[in-house]
Amino acid sequence: MVVVQLIKLNDTNMKYLNIKIIALLVFIAVLSGCKDDPLEPAIFPNVDPSLKSITIAELKSKYNGSDVTLGSFRIHGQVISDSVNKNIPKGRIVIQQGNSGIALEMGNEPCPFILRDSLVVDLRGGILSRVNGGMKITGLKRPKVQLIAYDRVPIVPKMISLAELNSNFSDYENTLVSITDKIFYNAGAGEKYSGSKVFSNASGQNITLITETNASFSNTVIPSSGRVTGIASAANSGGTNIVAGLRMRFISDMLIPGALYTNFPEGAETINSSKTGYLPAQSRIFRTGSWLLDNAVRQTSAQDIKNGSAAFRFPGGNTVPCYLAMDFNVPNGASKVEFKYANWQTALGGGTLQLEYSINNGSSWIKTGPDIVVNNNVLQTASFTLDIDVPVRFRIKKLPLGSVAINDRTNIDDISIFSN
Repeated sequence: MVVVQLIKLNDTNMKYLNIKIIALLVFIAVLSGCKDDPLEPAIFPNVDPSLKSITIAELKSKYNGSDVTLGSFRIHGQVISDSVNKNIPKGRIVIQQGNSGIALEMGNEPCPFILRDSLVVDLRGGILSRVNGGMKITGLKRPKVQLIAYDRVPIVPKMISLAELNSNFSDYENTLVSITDKIFYNAGAGEKYSGSKVFSNASGQNITLITETNASFSNTVIPSSGRVTGIASAANSGGTNIVAGLRMRFISDMLIPGALYTNFPEGAETINSSKTGYLPAQSRIFRTGSWLLDNAVRQTSAQDIKNGSAAFRFPGGNTVPCYLAMDFNVPNGASKVEFKYANWQTALGGGTLQLEYSINNGSSWIKTGPDIVVNNNVLQTASFTLDIDVPVRFRIKKLPLGSVAINDRTNIDDISIFSN
């Protein structure tokens, strides 16, 4: 039997749970954090095994236009709301499982859960309802909501158009979405985010951004345009017609044209599991998302030239191409890409790098910019100016040397992508 202690830092917001894990494979899964959905919580203490486990999608299907008092069910999901930046009403948590999400209202109950926590919820006595247009569960008490894992792999926002959100809002409500349209706000001089602000796309379709008065960015000046990510949330102040809205989690959810994408630069400091050999090609999850390391590794040795604790490394003397490739798209195109590169500490140099991009999810790749010849043991910056206005992914390629046998091991670090 293995016991894992989950600990938070202070008494006020303490989260604690002794997880007694019977099966070693389950224990490994908890630690790895590699699954999109939280673990099925039947094995966890204080979870009544008689409760029927249902999905959030199944839960939402029970609503038929009037309040539903919930019976002996449980759900589980990952927290996508951010209590730290406070753009969520006090006592509310939003969790997502797959493509469905739900808001949990706990009133004045202590609410210590944070972004990327996985929770299991005992629904007995809860009420599924719509309040001001928004679907939520009310009547929950703190003991009904338990932590089962934390620091999970983050849920990736679903990229949708504003027209899609407005047409099918109930499908996306309480889930994380990224609007692919550029949206515009006719702001007065110095107008701030605080309150409900109506943005429009080029076709005149609207989206209301909801910002709590005590949110960390409520007093930030609104940009004239940008692309936004957030939690799809009803923006009604009353009435029964649902008004599509969005709650940003933090200020970086508003991507101003030319701005660095959230979580970039990618410096390989965080990784979900190690990759010890150059081959075979394998994907690993880093801070920005999943990257394919094909004839490449992530290293932390003193011999690797890096900014911080880690860097990517290509081997020397390769006879086939090496790739460091995104398994995901950035949603709003790219105006610029930069990365740092250097010869590994004792490498002789001479390796050649190329930057390639794909606008069809990696089915084909297009070279952009000049070749980069690596001939220095100090980090240098490669910079590529672009004008890509559709979702795109990138890869860095190290060319094969052919019959030339030299030590041209190469480090890559601090990959930066800027929106268009």
